[in-house]
Amino acid sequence: APFLSELRSACQSTRAAALRSSRLQKNCRVSNCVDTTVYLCTNHKPIVIGDTRAVVFGPYNASYDQFERDAKVVGVDPTKNTWDDYYAPIGVSASSSAFSGSPNTDQHLPTLPASAVTLLPPEKFFPFVVPIAKESEPTISSGVTPAPQAAPLPPKYAEIIERRKAEVEALRKAVRTAQSKYADDGKQGGSSGQDLQSVVQDYFREWLITSGNLRQINDLVKLEEEFSKAAGK
Repeated sequence: APFLSELRSACQSTRAAALRSSRLQKNCRVSNCVDTTVYLCTNHKPIVIGDTRAVVFGPYNASYDQFERDAKVVGVDPTKNTWDDYYAPIGVSASSSAFSGSPNTDQHLPTLPASAVTLLPPEKFFPFVVPIAKESEPTISSGVTPAPQAAPLPPKYAEIIERRKAEVEALRKAVRTAQSKYADDGKQGGSSGQDLQSVVQDYFREWLITSGNLRQINDLVKLEEEFSKAAGK
């Protein structure tokens, strides 16, 4: 599904299908949308109306260097995100685990089934780092690149991210241990550390091809080339 990042004071999604969007905005309204996921950072209750089905709300997942500046421009306090406190239309039970908003009493709005809108399960949440090219990389004395700015996550979602970080670090440790072993074997006339790297690269290339993600890598390379040409580099 396509991914759309939006930065506006107010926005309405109408007749969207199979769309994922990350929104930093004061007001959000979703109507007549199908199979749409909205990662939202707002200080007002999102409104869902119309013939809407399979819409999922999740906490804002995009991160980039100018996030805090953009939040001030839009007028949103990221620490008071009401992404899950949306306006529940008439006919939807506010006691449902999928809803935390108040039931709607406006008789002019159409009835939505309880399955029309749900909240994104924490285990399905993944952050999205916006690939914004920089004119020049900042000089950092520590040699550590700072993490892009992002909205604070609810505890359950933050725990999932920390758990994944720990799993990645454990994998890195296992790779370092294996590479050291290969290097030691190389000194004794066996394999070398470079052999392990080649094996990992080969498997990674195979995964890119079989998973279909190679196309995304090629698209990013083309975008970088176009950006460089536009910048006159």
